[in-house]
Amino acid sequence: MFLFFFQFVSFAQKYDIEISVEELKEFELFLIEHPLLGTKNLIGEKLFEAIRRHKESGEGSILHRFDDLGNRKILFRGRNKKSDSATIFTNAEMWVPQSGYSSHGRYNAIGVPVLYLADDRIAIPFEIHTAYDEDVVIVRFQLERDLTFFDI
Repeated sequence: MFLFFFQFVSFAQKYDIEISVEELKEFELFLIEHPLLGTKNLIGEKLFEAIRRHKESGEGSILHRFDDLGNRKILFRGRNKKSDSATIFTNAEMWVPQSGYSSHGRYNAIGVPVLYLADDRIAIPFEIHTAYDEDVVIVRFQLERDLTFFDI
């Protein structure tokens, strides 16, 4: 069973949206078959509505584009490449992986692209599981606007 089912149920209930653990189990199976159609499913619609209400409530966390000193916030993204490779990644290759090419991640299934960023450059090699015969390529992302996100 998906680890966060009970947290999703509680999260939705907070915004008067009823979802059962059984419905979430069915939704999980739906997403495995149709990973890009989550909001086309009744449970996906309910979850999306809970997220919308959460954002409207002002409870979402905000990652501000400027730090306390007025500097632009910088985030980092890393990719592995073979140490003996002369490959230089393009800007596009350092962005979100193409659909169908990403490996399984913390929040995504195989083939479902997600842009993983960190606010601490040192964390990157540990998050992308660099092998002994690989180097880490790290790029910087400078925030152009505030980002609203939520932690459930």
